[in-house]
Amino acid sequence: MGLASQMETPLVHGRITRVEESNGRSSTRFGITVCVVLICGLAVCLTPAHADIRAVVVAGLGGNSDYAEEFAEQAQQIGNAFSTLSQDENAVVVLEEPSADIFLEAIRKAAAHEGDLFALVMIGHGSSDSRGYRFNLPGPDPTTSDLVAALTGVRATRQMVLVGTSSSGAVLDTLAEPGRVLVSATRSGAESNLVRFTRFFAEALAGGAADYDRNEILTLAEAWRYTTTAVREYYEAESLLMPEHAELRGDGSQLIALARLGSLALVTGDPIVSELLDQRLELETEFAVLTARKDTMSRTRYYDELETLLLKIARLQLVIDEATGWSESDAES
Repeated sequence: MGLASQMETPLVHGRITRVEESNGRSSTRFGITVCVVLICGLAVCLTPAHADIRAVVVAGLGGNSDYAEEFAEQAQQIGNAFSTLSQDENAVVVLEEPSADIFLEAIRKAAAHEGDLFALVMIGHGSSDSRGYRFNLPGPDPTTSDLVAALTGVRATRQMVLVGTSSSGAVLDTLAEPGRVLVSATRSGAESNLVRFTRFFAEALAGGAADYDRNEILTLAEAWRYTTTAVREYYEAESLLMPEHAELRGDGSQLIALARLGSLALVTGDPIVSELLDQRLELETEFAVLTARKDTMSRTRYYDELETLLLKIARLQLVIDEATGWSESDAES
């Protein structure tokens, strides 16, 4: 029986290990602990290897030096993570306590760029009343209407807006748009306490713990899973009622890559690695098409084609590992 025919859930997109068979020949097999991934997990590579992104990350008004430092540190961590996707020095803008005019102009400029991804991350304090939501910045606070206007006409293929402030749930209905993934740190404007969401979101992007499929490309879906779990565990550890309940609206969070990690982060500008990742993208796109056609194919044909495709992905991953300097010891760290 072939490799693919033994699988109830197809395997894709993980490390493979070399093993010595009884006849002394070396072969490749998928490492079970790191490559058993649900089909949706393959989508991490459905972003080009050379991502053409524009990201605006904003640390709002802290109100005191402790909060100002905390917000600024989170913004830098998130901005650094975005920067691993592109060598373009204009790709990521990080602002600390800007005026509303500077903040909104940065959004408009990034939104006008026609690329693979537009991302906006807002960190800090927010408020909400009968007039709507406001993001706390020095001087006049930008309103929901200001955000709607600045975000009009985003030209990127994908877009993510993360409002990581208190009372951010007040923007959910207003900022939701077809083709946009919208994240808020709270589920309503009434959740007005300081949020921990962006603290753990920055933590997710800064390390490898959130890279659940271990492919060194971190998606919004993975960061969301890590962050919401960490927020819940934080309040449980403190024996506190949870005053913030994050919301995610829109489809395709698994398609939005937010950072390269590990060896991939070190070779962002390497054209050879980028070409190899584009080849992997093509193969994984074929995988998605094949699995979508499963019900229209005979069992034998489906598993034959699946096995052929998985072996191609496995062999290509070996080449990528060699090009990036990845080794088995990295899997243990």
